[in-house]
Amino acid sequence: MPQTPFLEQVATDLVQRFGNDMSRVTVVFPNRRARLFFNEYLCVASDKALWAPFYADLNELFVSASKLQQADSLKLLNILYKIYIDIYNKHTNTVSVETFDEFYYFGEIILSDFNDVDKNLVNPMALFSNLLELEKLKDDFEHLDQTQWETVERFFHDIATKPTKLKDAFFSIWSILGDVYAEFKNQLISENIAFDGMLYRSVIEDLQANGVQSFSQEKYVFVGFNVLTKCEKELFKLLQQNDKALFYWDYNEYYLGEIHETGRFIRQNLQQFPPAIKPVDTTDFESNKSSVCMVESSSESAQAGYIEQWLKDIGFTPTDDVPDTAIVLCNEANLQSVMHAIPGETTNGEAISANITMGFPLTQTPVFSLITALAELQLKGVDEANNRFRYNFVLPVLQHPYIRLIFKESGAVEALMIHEHNFFPTQNELQNTQIFRPTRDAKTLAAYLLEIVQTVALEYGKTEADNTQSFSQLYSESLFRAFQSLNRLNDLLQSGELHTEKATLVSLLKRMLVSTSVPFHGEPAKGLQIMGLLETRNLDFKNVLMLSVNEGVLPKSENESSFIPHFIRQFFGMTTVEHQDSLYAYYFYRLLQRAENVSLSYSTAAKSTGKLEKSRYLLQLLTESGLKVKQLTIKTELNPQQNNEITVRKTDDLIIQLKNRYDKRSNPEAKTLSPSAFNSYLDCSLRFYLQYIAGVKPPQELTDELDNSVLGRVFHKAMELIYREMGRTPLEQKEITPFVVTEALIDNFLYNIVRLEAAIEEAFNQEFFGKRKVARNRYNGEQLIYFRIINQLIKRLLKIDKSNVPFTLIALEKEKYRRIELNDMLLQVGGIVDRIDEKEKTLRVVDYKTGGRPSNINTMEKLFEQGKDRASYAFQAFLYSSILVEEQPEAVIPALIYIQKAIADDYSPVITWQNGPINDFSEIKDEFETAFRAKLAELFNPEIPFTQTGNEYACEWCNFKRMCGR
Repeated sequence: MPQTPFLEQVATDLVQRFGNDMSRVTVVFPNRRARLFFNEYLCVASDKALWAPFYADLNELFVSASKLQQADSLKLLNILYKIYIDIYNKHTNTVSVETFDEFYYFGEIILSDFNDVDKNLVNPMALFSNLLELEKLKDDFEHLDQTQWETVERFFHDIATKPTKLKDAFFSIWSILGDVYAEFKNQLISENIAFDGMLYRSVIEDLQANGVQSFSQEKYVFVGFNVLTKCEKELFKLLQQNDKALFYWDYNEYYLGEIHETGRFIRQNLQQFPPAIKPVDTTDFESNKSSVCMVESSSESAQAGYIEQWLKDIGFTPTDDVPDTAIVLCNEANLQSVMHAIPGETTNGEAISANITMGFPLTQTPVFSLITALAELQLKGVDEANNRFRYNFVLPVLQHPYIRLIFKESGAVEALMIHEHNFFPTQNELQNTQIFRPTRDAKTLAAYLLEIVQTVALEYGKTEADNTQSFSQLYSESLFRAFQSLNRLNDLLQSGELHTEKATLVSLLKRMLVSTSVPFHGEPAKGLQIMGLLETRNLDFKNVLMLSVNEGVLPKSENESSFIPHFIRQFFGMTTVEHQDSLYAYYFYRLLQRAENVSLSYSTAAKSTGKLEKSRYLLQLLTESGLKVKQLTIKTELNPQQNNEITVRKTDDLIIQLKNRYDKRSNPEAKTLSPSAFNSYLDCSLRFYLQYIAGVKPPQELTDELDNSVLGRVFHKAMELIYREMGRTPLEQKEITPFVVTEALIDNFLYNIVRLEAAIEEAFNQEFFGKRKVARNRYNGEQLIYFRIINQLIKRLLKIDKSNVPFTLIALEKEKYRRIELNDMLLQVGGIVDRIDEKEKTLRVVDYKTGGRPSNINTMEKLFEQGKDRASYAFQAFLYSSILVEEQPEAVIPALIYIQKAIADDYSPVITWQNGPINDFSEIKDEFETAFRAKLAELFNPEIPFTQTGNEYACEWCNFKRMCGR
């Protein structure tokens, strides 16, 4: 049988008490969410328009009654830091060098302790007394029994007589906390500001002295509270004595008994502050439960995957009434996976709208990564000595979507940097003085970050109206929250209240942002509710799914962060971990007491300390509640990824695409089939398809790690420059004028370090730095190593050439092509020959190889068949030789100079064929032609698809191996 929601019962009673005019009534809830639902119930409870009450939470109530202003936490910590350092230095011979950043977390603990002291009206002088004067303090502990006193005495005696570094550190802090507390409060009072506990205490002391006239409303209605601090209890008591208070407590007889931790504080509250009404349906906890399931899951993500099935099982249907279905996240870190798991519509096709009531972590929004990238740029990315920036800190900024929004040229600047291998760009080269300007100190850094975030926010606001993304408003809010945090820091820095270094500022800012969350905006009292456990206070739902109901999550297993020992907190009536456990137990059982369909999911995922365990609350339900609990297990089957062979069939459209690319008859503008492209086809036809037909290109990256392709390009260009200088042919002249290479010409470079290194430097500029002039003193370590390697390789090649002089250099980097009739197609094959030279009426087609190794070629299959030992280098030389043989009558010799292997005196670059040198390529041209044509025909054969290579050696350096799963 459906039960009446608690807030509906309260709304009905208030309407009966006050009618339709509640303008003199203030309703106080533990959280803001309850107000929105309460309004809905007020409308139901009244048959006509009514004057709604004023709503507040306890903090708002205290603030409105205080003469002090609630201070910003950052300002409080800054004041506390100065006072703490000053007092610490007075009590020790060693001057503290602790920075504000180092103090920040430490200060938060102290501030939290001070907060707890004042909210619970603790005598600070008794609490923060000198431990060595214990005998003088017995009067302050009169309320302790003998056992409790012995515990206190033993603790203090142990601190005093058995010192360790840890104990000494604790004592040095504890011994000054009383002075810090007193001076801190004096300073705040002088500025008319306060921390929460101080403000609460001041209000209570004022009420005790002057009465409750400052609480001018007729009635203050306190709804659904549980654990109360002493300040809150005293406020309740004072308003109760003046007939200004009504109390509504939500509870069930099941957990109200003495043995149940859930009812610990409710029992006290009911006794001290009798309820205005007794909630209905409090005697039976299990009668309304039509379905209770405990769902075991092997992982957190699998729990999110259960959501869709759960919505189907409960027959979820969107309603315009007060929401009746909630998904509660005990571990709010799983919000993103839950959001992605919500289906777009029900089984009936109705759209599902989800209202997310918890905050989204600011660290997971783009503005956090923007601030991080900008801060890293300023801290590590500025080369101040040379007025330049380091590329690896520039690129994350240029690539950030928010920078793309405010700096339209960022993509072009990035592309140019990559093309030119510009590792140290200047401000002018980066083209944006707002983003790329060095900051001198923490002040200018804070102003810099604030300015850019503000610029982004303004520009984002212009585009938000056209933005259809569901996260648009969230991201807009995140920009505002980040701006707020930066503005607070900037104000403190500019006013001189905060002094810090740039690194400390960044660390402090990150600490602030990590603890910041961004609220979602939506229709708050409509749709499927996705909530954290704290947001469920006072709310009731028919259908409830709780995720991550694990021990250590519910209740939390976090240790108390406090300088006040646990037993001291107990004795002084301060909050302890037991308060937290009881509080979370209450939230858990109260949420379940009126629900009809309940599913409680927990994970058994492995952790470093063992498997996760179900919460103690689940064990209690199983053993004590009398509920009939159905237990389910979500199994996640792991299927090892099987990489299926990838095959691309040559459809009619693909054959047309092939012909348009390479057939001159189909397309007069068709491209030339280069030796490197055909080599790619021979090694792996799928690679050829992806690169040359589909046009898939690997991402262009800027990295200071060089590879062999860079070494090869720079070496080739350096050799071209050297031989052009020998023959006095400038780069502007495409074809060189043939000249005789002599020993003297070679020696002019071989033994002239300046000329040789100038050529290499220019080659780096041409091939690596995008034709920019980059002096060698700007090279990084790896580039200098490559420079030296190329230097040695060139000297080795010059020595090889010196042993062969005189010879005539015919061409350098010469384009050579030929056309082939194949079936109904006309193909052009060829490319750029490294070098052609002539000696004794024999032409050599020379190809330089900075890597690889020479090998004998016994058959044509070694040129064309896949395999680890395929002679891919020789294929290129053979193809160019076949072109030259047709052009002139002289003998043509294909030659490969493996520079790193050319050490022996008898080294010969001539390719061997069947154990003998090739002295005239025309002798094997026909055999090569036949095999080459056969492979060309295979390329255009529609029956032979593009497939992955069977030779995985060819995959080692392939750009597409991840696509293939190799």
